[in-house]
Amino acid sequence: MYRGLGLAAALSIHAANPAHAFTAEQAAAGRAGYEQHCSICHGVTLRQLPDSILAGREFVAKWGNREASELIEQVRTTMPPTNPGGLDEQVYVDVVAFMLQANGGAPSMAALSSATTALIGDGLSEPSAATAALLFGGDGDEPVGVTVQGTVENFVPVTDQMLRDPAPGDWLMIRRDYRATSYSPLDEITAANAANLQLKWTWPMQEGGTNQPAPLAYNGVLYLANTGGIIQALDATTGALIWEHRVGAEIAPRGLALYENLLIFQ
Repeated sequence: MYRGLGLAAALSIHAANPAHAFTAEQAAAGRAGYEQHCSICHGVTLRQLPDSILAGREFVAKWGNREASELIEQVRTTMPPTNPGGLDEQVYVDVVAFMLQANGGAPSMAALSSATTALIGDGLSEPSAATAALLFGGDGDEPVGVTVQGTVENFVPVTDQMLRDPAPGDWLMIRRDYRATSYSPLDEITAANAANLQLKWTWPMQEGGTNQPAPLAYNGVLYLANTGGIIQALDATTGALIWEHRVGAEIAPRGLALYENLLIFQ
């Protein structure tokens, strides 16, 4: 009889304390903590790292059947990367509260804690457009595809021979050639005159996120993988934007390559 009552009480407590039970104050504090400690890698929409997506179907599929306390512990033991576990315990709890809100959870009077054992998927839903606008800015519908129209004039398809022996002024793949020399044979700039170099133009990277590949250079045009899945072609002489394409995903790009008439992005 006693054991049966204990089980019923435990089930009652579990149902009354779902994983999405967090206060609005926790979510607001968690957003501030996320922006300070997490957004540089995970992006403003929580989806920038392909192997660690924190919002959307992928997140729910991975974490929906796991306890909230497990997610809090995961965040605590991995964040920030340079000092795991170095923040106040409440910061970790609040960041998870913000993550639950970003995944469709609604604030309540009950507070989330590191002892919450309910399943993360309990009570989560697809975030509404209003929630997306509140959390991420805009209307939740970012433009995709070609967002700046333009054409690279006199483009010549890149051949196998060009890749094997690139012209001195071209940089057609990461580290320049198949031997990964990272060396340019151009000799106009030397140790003797390098001090005379002056800034000609600059180009901004998108706010936040991570970025690993180097730009490519071909026939006077730079091809840049900007953060947030944005690919751009720039006039290398003036810095003018020729065209821009948004792939529609918050990802950390791994590289660019040119072949024939294709710009390959991964």
